[in-house]
Amino acid sequence: MLLVLPGLVGVGAAPLAAETVSDRWERTYRLPTPGGEIVVVNPDGDVTVDVHQGSEVVVVADRTARAESRERARRLLRDLELRVHETSKGLEIRVPPPRSGGWLDWIGRDGQVATDLKLSLPSGPFDLRVKSDNGDLAVRFSGRSAVLESTNGEIVIRGVGSSRTEANALNGGILLDLASMPESARVDLTAVNGDVRVVAPEDLQASIDARTVNGCVGTSFDLAEGHRTRSKLIGVVNGGGGQIRVRSTNGQVWVKKD
Repeated sequence: MLLVLPGLVGVGAAPLAAETVSDRWERTYRLPTPGGEIVVVNPDGDVTVDVHQGSEVVVVADRTARAESRERARRLLRDLELRVHETSKGLEIRVPPPRSGGWLDWIGRDGQVATDLKLSLPSGPFDLRVKSDNGDLAVRFSGRSAVLESTNGEIVIRGVGSSRTEANALNGGILLDLASMPESARVDLTAVNGDVRVVAPEDLQASIDARTVNGCVGTSFDLAEGHRTRSKLIGVVNGGGGQIRVRSTNGQVWVKKD
């Protein structure tokens, strides 16, 4: 016997939501621990991080709910509470996952909620950790370390003078635009399904280890003390200094001059 549910067309494709409601949430926080850690977790939506001249952390959340009715969309926004906690290490900012509506969620009938986060951070020696399941990450950072993770989305990192920069993307590419790189700095970039690009100034001093499984590796820098194949590039640029390690499973890898 074939069971047909009314209105169920194209299950798993597009949600049946027709009404959209949006709002903006903004707060300012002080870092409780000098030189501490800022953790950001956002399951659905983009995350943008920039640096400003102030001493506080400014958090702006643009929230959008889509549902079959405007009242239901408003209710979804009302139930989505951004959680900001002071921890022993610093500040933790979390967008909770949407409440489960059972099989209605699976077909999109119960609505969808997305939160785009924008953070303005003070400059200083602190650690940044950002995780997004469904959304792009765009980070301009000059702190002590940055660890970024995206399941479905692109990662773009600009500036960077930190001692450690790590980015992991499952389905999406990575772009690192280096303004400078301390001698003791380490960069680790890994993409499973996506290209990885590193753009650096001509006077970059670094050791490079870049590899891909299904793709090509290329560079516009002159390399010494290493070797190069279609899928692997190992060498030293301008006498060496920091370490750049790049990995891709299905994608191209490029390390080029700005």
